[in-house]
Amino acid sequence: MLFNATNLNVDTLCEMVAKLPQNTVAPGTNAALSISNGKGKIERLQSGTIVVTNVTSDFNMKNNLFKLNNIEAIAYGGKVVGNATYNMLYSNTNINLQGRNLNAQTAMYGCTGIKNLINGTLNFDAFNFTTRGLTEIQIMKSLNGTVNFIVSNGQMGTLGKLENLLYAQNILANNILKTTLGTIIGAVKVKKTGDFKYINGTVKLSNGWANLDKIQISGSAMSMYIKGKYNILNNNANLIILGRVSDEVVSVLGPIGSFSVNSLIASIPK
Repeated sequence: MLFNATNLNVDTLCEMVAKLPQNTVAPGTNAALSISNGKGKIERLQSGTIVVTNVTSDFNMKNNLFKLNNIEAIAYGGKVVGNATYNMLYSNTNINLQGRNLNAQTAMYGCTGIKNLINGTLNFDAFNFTTRGLTEIQIMKSLNGTVNFIVSNGQMGTLGKLENLLYAQNILANNILKTTLGTIIGAVKVKKTGDFKYINGTVKLSNGWANLDKIQISGSAMSMYIKGKYNILNNNANLIILGRVSDEVVSVLGPIGSFSVNSLIASIPK
């Protein structure tokens, strides 16, 4: 069997599948169809804001289990390969994907909808991704799996640059530090603290939560360690972020670089 399509929207396809008659013993549909061997090609495939092109795959179907093997696609300037299985009766999906040499900025925008989050070259391995349902909310709530990734030779967006972190409330609330903040931020920008050699780590997805496990960011001017959890349904996060800056950056921080509880107490008028 051969399948060819110019444009396929996964969200529209899911809406169509959801309208099929339900089986009496399961929440999904009994396809009553068997495909021993098939090959497919889709020029453009979209799911939400994620878009891939030149998708090819082998496929077969038996006992309501639709299998996609040897998936290959072009995505955000790189290549994605993998396999997937969809159970028609129970609306269960299992996916394993591997991505190489993707543009991290456009890939992250496609996945999160956030612009200018990060620049660089993205490689990832996503395995044992499982989900159940046909709507976006159902899929996000039931999503489980693990992603190992590395982004090389790039630059952090606004949130990952030291000059933006210096606008922390405890610094702005201190008059001594606040008066020199503008000058310090100008000097810090020149040091390019957002540039990094690599970012690597593991994200474990579990029922609507992304658990960040030892995300390490290594740069010549600043390095960070991030651990915590992020709710992909409401965009709330609870993170621990530890950072270290180079001596060259410390030298331009002025009073903020030497800020401590003792120096703050000593500056209070008697």
